[in-house]
Amino acid sequence: MKVLVLLILAFISSGLHARQISMETTSWEPFYNDTLLNNGVIVEIVNRAFQRVGHDTAVRFVVWRRAMRNVKAGDVDVLVGAYYTKERDKNYRFSDPIFDIDIGFIALKSLNLTHYRKLDDLKGYSIGIGDDWSYGEEFDKAPLKKETVISSTQNVKKLFRNRVDLIAMAIPVFHYERNMLKHNKNDEIVILSPLITSQPLHIMVGRNLKDGVQIIEDFNRGLKAIKADGTYDHLLKKHGFK
Repeated sequence: MKVLVLLILAFISSGLHARQISMETTSWEPFYNDTLLNNGVIVEIVNRAFQRVGHDTAVRFVVWRRAMRNVKAGDVDVLVGAYYTKERDKNYRFSDPIFDIDIGFIALKSLNLTHYRKLDDLKGYSIGIGDDWSYGEEFDKAPLKKETVISSTQNVKKLFRNRVDLIAMAIPVFHYERNMLKHNKNDEIVILSPLITSQPLHIMVGRNLKDGVQIIEDFNRGLKAIKADGTYDHLLKKHGFK
């Protein structure tokens, strides 16, 4: 009986500040897009975590820079799916980690490159990257020949058309994009060793958002709850990530 009372009180207290959470992100298959089941695994996890503590959510898919700008200004509450960097920390608050993603360099085998020891070893190569995306602070700051595009699809096309030597990308995203472009032959490509990094995704809120601290705290509570009761693992399996 005591446990039931505590649960009821916790639900009531969470409902006192419950509201509609506006969210933005960009299309980034296979993790999130409006063409995927329930907008993708990461969006569904975020939705469930917020719902667990009483919040409703609504997500919109826009260009990445626009999402960053809108959340920074406080015009939108939450940016779904961002890597942590010290630079971003100046303007945004970050949640607990949601899901870890391996990021690496991909090349065509015809380049005859399979590994590197340090980033300086890649100075002679052109590298396709996403506009305002982070690949870990070491790579972000490295003085390499980086060519920027606004979508993962563009990067994969440039690789297969030999317009760049390498692309830096989340490995699951590359496989998804390659399959969508009908480039399904594994013997055409190589993932360089070592990986650039393995980074967790977070949600971010702008530091100017009035109740930003509360939103992050609520999300973290909800995320812990859905991990504890098995919902999180169920969602990963549902979307083919486990």
